[in-house]
Amino acid sequence: MNRSLIQPFKPGLWKPGDPLPPMMGGADMASSGGGGKISTYGAITATSLGTLCTASTTANTKGSWAELVSAAGNDRETDWILVTVRANNDGISFLTDIGIGANPNEEVLIPDLLYDVSLHSTFNNMRVVRWLFPFHIRENSRISARCQQTGTAGGTGTLVTVQLMEGGFMLSTGFNVVEAWGADTGATGGQSVDPGGTINTLGSWAELTSSSGLDAKALIVTFGNQLNSARTKCDWLVDIGIGANPNEEVIIPQIHMNHSETGVHHFTHGQFGPYMLVVPGGTRVSARAQCDINDATDRILDVVVYAIGD
Repeated sequence: MNRSLIQPFKPGLWKPGDPLPPMMGGADMASSGGGGKISTYGAITATSLGTLCTASTTANTKGSWAELVSAAGNDRETDWILVTVRANNDGISFLTDIGIGANPNEEVLIPDLLYDVSLHSTFNNMRVVRWLFPFHIRENSRISARCQQTGTAGGTGTLVTVQLMEGGFMLSTGFNVVEAWGADTGATGGQSVDPGGTINTLGSWAELTSSSGLDAKALIVTFGNQLNSARTKCDWLVDIGIGANPNEEVIIPQIHMNHSETGVHHFTHGQFGPYMLVVPGGTRVSARAQCDINDATDRILDVVVYAIGD
């Protein structure tokens, strides 16, 4: 990663009555009522869509980078990034990267955002998902996106926009690294988590990473449907845990996920977080779940955790 494009902000100690540091909004923020400034990049006004990131015609292989904003066009010193991804086709699972840097030397900034639209052929309006990352990037950074998919049809992919948020009431964290724990690029999915054959009872832990590569300060949890186009209505409670088997410790308990209707293809897509907590580098991270059905296929779901740090 080219750290010259990334500028950590360390707020230090601040108390009411002190002058506002730059990342909290000050006199230069007056036009937005004392809050921050927001820029949206990648939006195509002619179609009211995002920028198309065309997947490779080879399944499970990243396509070319698509520019969302040039270096010259990016005037925003970013504290938070809201990434919006819309599927350009149904019945496919996608992994989307956000990158920075000049062509052809883009570097992955946020890896493998999982979006499984295998159940959205009936509810096309459900094909948009969003992730909010606490992240700091200097202005004048070129930002791009690329994706891969399970299918091989040409011309499909994801439509991507990013909203860069400067200052405001969400204090900058200075985080500048993201890892994807559990993402499976070989199958364009996540880590399979099986609640087991007893309903409403926690199953075994499934390892997301044997040893985390960064000191995480925030986590975002995402769920995938495993390309199951005929899932039965069901609900899950999912735990995220750390530590060696069999002594895992729950750090995020009982995330509620849902598939709401049998036969009408409505998987409630889940992006949960950011959870502001610390997971030291070198930590084993796992997930487990319970479910209110025990069908051997329909009870299983994918899990990916995005770890943010510096």
